[in-house]
Amino acid sequence: MTDAQSSWKSFVEAKSKEARPTPKQLAELRVAALQRLGGKGETWQDRLAQIDQWWTQMKKDEQNVTWESAFRANRMTIRGINITRTARYGRFEIGEQANAETNKKYAFLSRDPESIAERLNPDNFQHQPGKKSKKDILGLHALSASLLHGDYSINEQTKGYSDSIVLFFPAPSPEDMQIFDAISHLPGAPPDRLIDMRAKMTRLEGAWHGDMHTTMTYTNGQPRADKKVVSKVSHLYQEITDEKLDRAISVRYGLAGTWKDETGTLYKATEKELAERYLYALQHPMILNNPSETVNEVVMSYRQHDSPVFPLYARFDNEKFLICKVTPTAQYRKVISELRRAWQSEGKGATDQKPNPSHTWEATGDHITAHGEYVKAK
Repeated sequence: MTDAQSSWKSFVEAKSKEARPTPKQLAELRVAALQRLGGKGETWQDRLAQIDQWWTQMKKDEQNVTWESAFRANRMTIRGINITRTARYGRFEIGEQANAETNKKYAFLSRDPESIAERLNPDNFQHQPGKKSKKDILGLHALSASLLHGDYSINEQTKGYSDSIVLFFPAPSPEDMQIFDAISHLPGAPPDRLIDMRAKMTRLEGAWHGDMHTTMTYTNGQPRADKKVVSKVSHLYQEITDEKLDRAISVRYGLAGTWKDETGTLYKATEKELAERYLYALQHPMILNNPSETVNEVVMSYRQHDSPVFPLYARFDNEKFLICKVTPTAQYRKVISELRRAWQSEGKGATDQKPNPSHTWEATGDHITAHGEYVKAK
């Protein structure tokens, strides 16, 4: 164990006082969230005025989010994005099957800076009458990231990023996460309004104090109830409508993974354990208080964010994070365009394309220190 790991372990052991969440807490969280929301009644219509007020205020508050305000509030996430020779794009084999089919299934996954911008465009997720969500077509699935503790060095909380840039992006507050979860389950919740809100609110779909080893899961053919796709974890990750894609391929990221027992042995996560990860997503600061792990994992649905600061990209130079502008090369644009065209027309496309180099980057002069201080260029 390095000195950095030892100091991190000592730090979190001192703060690890909170009990692990349990599935039975979900109902309690929803009751408490509705109390914070205000109003009375048990239906969407009963709480409509309070829902509108909360939503307007949340989006207004987003406009004032800065790097330091999110970092110090334990809401900043970091994700590595490879932009050089080991970058991977295109069609991927789905690692987990959510039904009895044995044929190989594939999904298109975009995880470059351009696709982050596409995720922030609500129009790509609107499957209202006359519109179709572009999530599966463009590969705009949820992605993994790590949640940062604002009281400690960024370096000791992250994986190695020597061959990549990093994306900094704020997670919503636990209070807003819980309110959205609660109102999404109110009787009479209008599907079209929920679809629009989901398209405009960045959310955590899962959280854990270590590596979840999660992957994409094929979700077609699942039983439906109340116009929702019911996953293996019945109350998690539910779609709002029966969206029909040209090739009838629909996948979700975060519905599978592994779990580590007390001996350190990994095994396939159970429904109960996956539910616990969703509960952590609703109370995400809790994953920062585990003494056995230095790097956690969250599953992020990157969506619209009204702060002009984000998405924020940086390049680590072994001392600090250099804020930078990232630009795709002409070669990359050509390869990705061809891959997407093949996927949209036939569901085909070469797996793991590696356009090299894929992006160039240019430092702006600003940087973030290892301890999270944002320093403007002189």
